[in-house]
Amino acid sequence: MDDGRINGFASHEELLKTNDIYRDVFESQTGGSGDFDEKEEA
Repeated sequence: MDDGRINGFASHEELLKTNDIYRDVFESQTGGSGDFDEKEEA
């Protein structure tokens, strides 16, 4: 979403490659390290 409008619609991988807003949100939520839903191995 950008100013209340959809900014992009694609797969997660495609959005990471092509959408600055999506990538910024993803990196802010994950610290830029991997998928948010992957389990970290000990």
